[in-house]
Amino acid sequence: MMECNKVKITVLIWICLTFAPFVNAAVYQWSVPITSIVSSETNEHPTAFLWIPEQCTQVKALIFGQHNMCEETIFEHPAFRKKMLELGFAIVWVSPGIDQQWDVRNGCQQVFDTIVKALAETSGYQELEYVPVVPLGHSAMATFPWNFAAWNPDRTLAVISYHGDAPRTNLTGYGRENLEWGRNRNIDGIPGLMVEGEYEWWESRVNPALAFRMMYPESCVSFLCDAGHGHFDVSDEVVDYLSLFPEKGCILPFAR
Repeated sequence: MMECNKVKITVLIWICLTFAPFVNAAVYQWSVPITSIVSSETNEHPTAFLWIPEQCTQVKALIFGQHNMCEETIFEHPAFRKKMLELGFAIVWVSPGIDQQWDVRNGCQQVFDTIVKALAETSGYQELEYVPVVPLGHSAMATFPWNFAAWNPDRTLAVISYHGDAPRTNLTGYGRENLEWGRNRNIDGIPGLMVEGEYEWWESRVNPALAFRMMYPESCVSFLCDAGHGHFDVSDEVVDYLSLFPEKGCILPFAR
C-alpha cells in the first residue's frame, strides 16, 4: 500500500511539474465588466481581461483580441506569453466579443476607450490608455483588426488577421458586408499579416489582399501559409511566427 501511494505521489508531482507552465500562462491578473453593452450571446455584460508580464514596470504596447475561437489559445500559449514578457506587451482579451466588423458607428470605439481606461485604473498601469495596439482576430473576427487599424492608424503598431481576411475583403469571415473606409482612410506603413492554413488556402481570399496592395502601394500587408494546418489549428510553429511579428513591428518607426 505504501509503495502504491509513493507511485501516486510521484505521478502527481510529475503532472504538476509538466503542466505548471500551461497553468501559469493562462492567468489574467485583472478584469473589468463592460457595463455599457449587453452581449446578445449571453444577455450579460462582456468582460475585459488583462494580462501584464510579471515584473513589468511599464507596458510598451498591448495585444487586443475578442473572443471567437483561436484568439484565447494564442494569447495563453506559453511561447506567446514568453515573447510578450520579453517585449513588455500586455494582452487584453474581451469575452464575449464587442464587434466583428469594428463599425465605429455602433460605438465600439468608445467601448474600447472605456475598456483601456478602466483597466488602466484597475491595474495601475496608466499607460494602457495610450500605448500602441496590435489587434488580432481569427475567422469571424479576422476582419476587425484591419478596420481597427483604419480607424486608429496613429495607434496601431501591427495587424494580425489569423486564418484570416484581407483588408477590405469581399469575403468577410463573419459573412456580411465589409466596411467602406472612404477615399482618404488607409493603413499605409502599418505592418499587417494575413495567415491562411494550407488546408483552407483559397486564392479568392488572397486576391483581395493583392488588389489592396496594388491600390495602396505603401501598405505593408504580408502573407503566411500555415503549412500542414487548417482553419482551427494553432501550432507551436505558427505561434512562434506570430510572436515575432509584434517584435518586428517595434523595429519600424512608429510614425505616420
